[in-house]
Amino acid sequence: YRQVQTRIRILEDNGHPTDKIDLRIIGATWSYYPKKYRAWFINQCFKAANEYNNKRTKTKTLEALQKQNETAKHRIIGIMVETRPDYINLQEIENLRSFGVTMVELGIQSIYDDVLIKNKRGSSNKDIVLATKLLKNAGFKVCYQVMPNLLGSTPKMDIAMFKEIFANSDYQPDYLKIYPCALLKEANLYKYWKRKEYKPYNEKTLTNVLLEIKKLVPYYCRIQRIIRDIPSDYVIQGGAKISNIRQTLDKSSKQQGWRCKCIRCREIKSNISKNEKMILFREDYPASNGKEIFLSFENKNRTQLYSLLRLRI
Repeated sequence: YRQVQTRIRILEDNGHPTDKIDLRIIGATWSYYPKKYRAWFINQCFKAANEYNNKRTKTKTLEALQKQNETAKHRIIGIMVETRPDYINLQEIENLRSFGVTMVELGIQSIYDDVLIKNKRGSSNKDIVLATKLLKNAGFKVCYQVMPNLLGSTPKMDIAMFKEIFANSDYQPDYLKIYPCALLKEANLYKYWKRKEYKPYNEKTLTNVLLEIKKLVPYYCRIQRIIRDIPSDYVIQGGAKISNIRQTLDKSSKQQGWRCKCIRCREIKSNISKNEKMILFREDYPASNGKEIFLSFENKNRTQLYSLLRLRI
């Protein structure tokens, strides 16, 4: 309750509008927590939004709070949670819908079973495929957290993995978070590095891998983040020490004469040209035994994205 109200206040103090709230519940595996605790947590988030700068209400049930929030001054228009692919099943889908969740981040990290086993992920490629299908069929937006440079992987494998993610209809995430593996002294991976059984990609290798990955991302996907916000002093070795690597990648791609096609890199933001004509584009692509339709208003060269709509049939 206090977290949500404090965050709204901070955003207001910095001049941001807060009438529409995209709520992100981050950290760990959301689906692991007891359902009762999760229901209480979401309940308090809605209650905080409804009561911000207002008197406390007598409304208690989550369903009633959600209904009340539809006309509140601070409306929660989206909720994102993080979980693992092996925790997604039909019961969890029902739970997520009842909580009001709209987007699920799946910590897949890799699609290679041998790499997942070596890194003790506890999930498999089969889990990833099934979780993606269940979530898409239930109307959720799907984000993949993917980790290049894991133990047992190579630059060639990492690039091939992203190629497969967007070529194979079993995957096709709507969003991506690319988190190159960061070697920390506290992690079990540190022991492998000490025994010279693991080597982080250096700055040049990691930059080249990420540039090749960005070339593969289609128009209908948004790269939300690249690199974790871990202080560089904590990272023992490797290119993951570069905390502003996304800026480095943008600079390198421009020097090479190409631009990333992802949604975030094409968003118009404040750089609007009144003389530029908007064109409606449509892309159809297969995904999880269904069809996704991506509609967007963009300029002729598709370098400036004004608005978009994603449908599934």
